[in-house]
Amino acid sequence: MHFLTTEANHRYQHHSVNTWPSIAHLLHRHSLAFSLKVNMEGGIDRFLRYLQMTTVMMTWIKGAAIHLLLRSQKVLLTFLKAPFSYELSLLEV
Repeated sequence: MHFLTTEANHRYQHHSVNTWPSIAHLLHRHSLAFSLKVNMEGGIDRFLRYLQMTTVMMTWIKGAAIHLLLRSQKVLLTFLKAPFSYELSLLEV
């Protein structure tokens, strides 16, 4: 399990994972917390279906990247060698 947090004085934080384990990302901003649990065992289609059932408000694909807009976070999920590795970037909006 890996955790990503943002702080007021950090506009950008980055974390890379080289495999597709079950990962729980805890996203913090001020007093709000949103959880995004990723399980890639079912492939990208299952992952996208899962995102539709979470707090993700908008999902769009641009190139090899999946952009996720959460209630308080903009998340850029870039596939390096899908589905074996990815980069997850947190951007403040």
